[in-house]
Amino acid sequence: STLDVVQLTKCLPTLVNLVLIKLTDKNYLLWQHQSTPLLNRKQIDQLIMSWIFSTIIETVLADVISLLTSKGVWNTLKDSFIQHSKMQEIELRQKIQACRKGTQSMSTYIKEFKRTCEELDCIQKPLLDEDKISWLLIGLDRTYNVIQTPVQTRERHPTFKEVQAMLLAEEALQNSYDVSPAVITAFAAEQSRSFGRFRGWRDQFFGRSYHRGHGRGFPNSGYTHNNSQSNFLGRNSLSKPTCQICGIRGHTTLEC
Repeated sequence: STLDVVQLTKCLPTLVNLVLIKLTDKNYLLWQHQSTPLLNRKQIDQLIMSWIFSTIIETVLADVISLLTSKGVWNTLKDSFIQHSKMQEIELRQKIQACRKGTQSMSTYIKEFKRTCEELDCIQKPLLDEDKISWLLIGLDRTYNVIQTPVQTRERHPTFKEVQAMLLAEEALQNSYDVSPAVITAFAAEQSRSFGRFRGWRDQFFGRSYHRGHGRGFPNSGYTHNNSQSNFLGRNSLSKPTCQICGIRGHTTLEC
């Protein structure tokens, strides 16, 4: 009748939206199972089934294709996802317990840890703040004991956000103590240049001849040793050490 045609015309946009699986040469059974309830729209149960089918993907629809009532579909999906959520909870808790900072930055470590906590929130299995703090601290090495001990022994336990701020501040403090290899190299080079300038000044002031006559002594003041003393020094000069800095025999590097 004309009334039926009008009603069908009004319903067509809704029907099209409810059928999400398009028919191909490989999915006829799924397409048929999703479309059949729409042909029995007078039955409220079939309408509910159509709504459920329109909200799930093809791989999930395959698990409920043999069911005939909306209640059966609903309960099957519920049981399936409860079991899946339980397994997911176990996996996420194991991931939390295995979290370690290692060599990554504190901010990266905290972000990774919080991401796993948020996944637990999504399956309605959130961790308490105390548990988050405990597992977050367990993943740190001994350099953060200065934070771990006070947090665990304080009368008022800090919040998870407060602990995050404390750890980031401690990392910044530790980084400020570190001296980079470039700084050490520059310092050593400057020390070497300073020593070279000192040697040049010493040679200019005293003259190079005093090295040959006096080892590390003062410049020649005109004093003449007697022959026996000169012979004695000559005989024992070979037994004296040679300085590794100036190359002169008669004193050690530490005495130069």
